[in-house]
Order: sequence, then structure tokens, then C-alpha cells
Amino acid sequence: MTLDNIFVDTQGDIKKSVYVIFVLILFYITNHIFSFILKKTSSINIETKRRYVVNTNISLTIIFVFITLYIYSTELKNLAFSLAALMVAIVLITKEVSLNIMGGIYKTFSGGFIIGDTIEIEGKRGSVIDRDLFTTTLLEVGPNKTSHNYTGRSVIIPNSTFLTNRVTNESFLKSFVLHTFKVILSPDCDWEKAEKILLERSEFYCSEYFEQAQVVLNKLFTKSHLETPILKPRVQINFTSKDEIELNVRITAPARTKGSVEQKILKDFLREFYK
Repeated sequence: MTLDNIFVDTQGDIKKSVYVIFVLILFYITNHIFSFILKKTSSINIETKRRYVVNTNISLTIIFVFITLYIYSTELKNLAFSLAALMVAIVLITKEVSLNIMGGIYKTFSGGFIIGDTIEIEGKRGSVIDRDLFTTTLLEVGPNKTSHNYTGRSVIIPNSTFLTNRVTNESFLKSFVLHTFKVILSPDCDWEKAEKILLERSEFYCSEYFEQAQVVLNKLFTKSHLETPILKPRVQINFTSKDEIELNVRITAPARTKGSVEQKILKDFLREFYK
């Protein structure tokens, strides 16, 4: 077999597979050049770079699929009728794949979350680090709902999951969040003292964020036609049972450091309350 037979058909035309390979190589080079330029750009933060790279990969993949379908459109038209029954069987067999693609499209256009957001779905919780047409990858946060540390494990979620399950986005407010945590006391404890300490320590660690957070949240809540909530720390007292008093503490803190701020408040509370 000569080199001409590989690239040229019997009519002397360039084979369509050559065009597909050429497009694939072109997209591969384009993707690497784009990634190289982003890597050298210091004015863009890491999360934005990662989001650009992931979105570029998805866009190039979609464009490549459409170009390939266009190149082979004649063959596909000729085979359409004869393969109708086979296509039905393939659809039934690849139902999950189809649902994953639909879920990926729904997830992309719904705007429920982006790369870097912390989400929870079906009991799985973590930061979104990658997504494509079939799956979404989370860097797990745990080990429970009250923890804010990475476990070091990744969780790969089929996109079909997003079609039938509720998604909780913990980063909806973006750079600042209204973060809530609980302190449980026995009924014989001095709950007024506990409330006072929690408010004082929360004010101490969070007051520096109020002004900046107010600007950010005002824009977000005004856009959604909602009233901006009070940003200063609040403590709500509840009775969960006759043996427990529950103090719910709400603070305003940067999204990425809410866990460490919570820990600082709790450690100071334990030192002062039980000394």
C-alpha cells in the first residue's frame, strides 16, 4: 500500500478521515497554545484560569463533534434509513450516556454553579474542579456537613444526576457567605454568657469584612430584587430537647476561610466559657 492510497481515494480526492485528523490536530495545538498563554498570564487568578481551560476543552470538543458530523454528513444521510432500527437499539443501550449529555447541557445553561463553587448533591459535597459533557468532578469536602476541609479524595458525578436531584450551592454568594454553625449546651449552663462570648468573638473576627461584604452582597441581592440581610453576627437560641439548648451562630466571612474563622471563634469560646 502506497502513501497515496492512505490519503487519497480511487477518485483522486483526499479522504475525509484526513480532514478529521487534521481538525483534531489543529484543535489539540490550539488547546495547548491557549493553556500555555494562560499559564504565562499573571493577571488572572488560578480559579479563573482553570475555568477557562475547562470551558475551552468543552467548546473544542463540541465544535469537533459538529465538524466531524458535517464532514461525514453524506454518508450519514445514506445510512439513515437502513440504520434506523439499529439507532433505536443504540439509543436504548446508551440511555445513560444520553442522559449524561442532557444533564451536562442542562448544568451548563442553568447557571447553578461554576468551577470553584462548593456544592452538595445526593450527600456528596465538594468543590467543583472539572466538568465535561458526561461527568462533573468534585474535590471532596468533609468528613461531614459541618466540616470545611478537603479530604484529598475526588468524587466523579454522572451528569444525569443533575436532572433528577437537588443541588445545594454553598458558594452562591461568591466571595462572601453568611455562614451558620451550632453550639450545643446543657440546660444548666449559663446560656446568656455563652451568647455574649459568641457575639463578641464573632464581631472581633468578622468586623473587618463587613464593609467589603456589604458592597458585594448589595449588588447580588439588588440584582435578585431581595433585601440585603443584616451582616453583623447573630445568635439564635433554640430548644432541640429538654436536655439541650442549641445556639445557632451566623457570621459573615470570606467563602474560602469560613471554616477557619468558625474554628477561631469556637476555640476562643471554649477558653472563655469554661475557664
